[in-house]
Amino acid sequence: MTKKRINIGFLKLGEFTSDFYLKQIERLSIESNKSYKITELEVDFEKWNEQLPYGFEELEPKLKKILTQLNTPNLDCIVIPNVTLHFTLDRLDLHQELRKKIIHPIKETVAYLNKKRITEITLIGTRFTMNSDLMNTYFKESQISLKMLNSNKINEIDKLRTEVFETGFTKRIEKKFDELIYNIENPVLACTELSIINEKNKIIDFSGIQLNKIFNK
Repeated sequence: MTKKRINIGFLKLGEFTSDFYLKQIERLSIESNKSYKITELEVDFEKWNEQLPYGFEELEPKLKKILTQLNTPNLDCIVIPNVTLHFTLDRLDLHQELRKKIIHPIKETVAYLNKKRITEITLIGTRFTMNSDLMNTYFKESQISLKMLNSNKINEIDKLRTEVFETGFTKRIEKKFDELIYNIENPVLACTELSIINEKNKIIDFSGIQLNKIFNK
């Protein structure tokens, strides 16, 4: 019997993050021995990024339009390689069939933590994510508490994230990142740029969980 090919809808956003996701999809395809086909739609992410994370008035019509364009009956799943864009997603009035196809990295991570019975974590992401009451609600609903980092640590991590966004992965950035998170208790990565540094899956990662879900639905 011929194995079913997985049809993936992919929203192409920032260059380095999108390239990272596509390489990881290829790797996971080989590891799981499952073939795939990707349908990509590219957006002007520089303009979208100006509105992240809470520019809902601008982002909602843009995201709804692009998801509707991307969706076709043969698609098995849709991947959005940006964590905070899912805040906007959750505000959209989408057809249930379309919504079910979208792999939600925050909700999938909450489910993973529940399965592992982890009840306290430290989020590592953008300065917005690490200070986000909205992000916190996803975890509070499942009785998972978030430990807060001090402002200096938050600024250092966000500065490193910006470097990755602008230049991509380097060994120097990886070394600095390892130093920054060395003493952090139960770190969980909540940022796609930082996931690029976590390619070896050293710590729990929104993006890693989201990507693995493609081949393990």
